[in-house]
Amino acid sequence: MIEVHTLSLGACAMRYARFGRGKRQVLLLPGLTVQPVTPMAAATAAPYRDYFDDFTFTLLDRRENVPEGYTLTDMAEDTAGAITALGLSPCAVVGTSQGGMLALALAGRHPALVSRLVLCSTAMRTDEPSRSLLRRWRSLAEAGEREELAHLFLRQMFSEAYLAPLEKGISLLARRYTEEELCRFARLCAAVETVDLTEEVRAVTCPALVLHGEADKVFPASSAAALARALGAEYYCYPAPCGHAVSTEATDFSRRVCEFLFRNTP
Repeated sequence: MIEVHTLSLGACAMRYARFGRGKRQVLLLPGLTVQPVTPMAAATAAPYRDYFDDFTFTLLDRRENVPEGYTLTDMAEDTAGAITALGLSPCAVVGTSQGGMLALALAGRHPALVSRLVLCSTAMRTDEPSRSLLRRWRSLAEAGEREELAHLFLRQMFSEAYLAPLEKGISLLARRYTEEELCRFARLCAAVETVDLTEEVRAVTCPALVLHGEADKVFPASSAAALARALGAEYYCYPAPCGHAVSTEATDFSRRVCEFLFRNTP
């Protein structure tokens, strides 16, 4: 059973979904999306169903009311507040893309809250190609160019083979984007356009696993390898055509994550 709730921390409201019944707590921090992920929690939960007896998973959306000037540091503080309020500490944290940067910032700033890290399709800093891509996404959202944004965003995320059967539905999806969702998305893009987590990475002390796709169009595999070296982490790079959405496309992703957590969780 999947439970979806809203957590209110002062002016910050965050939706979260819970699934599983195990004693070990796992926080899932998704990547950047136009629409919230909790309404689609069933799709996130499905690959982990074999591990429901061992873990309780909490899928945490970014705050609903993202203010102008919101930063990755603000995001980490909101997430730390959520971990404490939900009684998850210390927990394993699985972060994907922007969620991986958030996980790094969280573990560096609040090491007592994070017992294990799994970082997927992410990097410890944005380079010029990734900054340019984030600026492009942001500008399309601010201009209300829904269809162009949807096509560009999804083509950067998924391999051609995975996306091909979904092409006809992209325009329909884009028409459903609300003005509020586009504004929120633009502000979340801006929050990570210029990021360097070198200091936070140095402060991370827990075991970590870095997973990446060789054909990633957002962060090159070389960035993930550099992150793994800096953390002293385990590292696996899925061969092409796996790209940025390796957590969705790789059929063994959840197994790799949970096997790592089994090995590194008391």
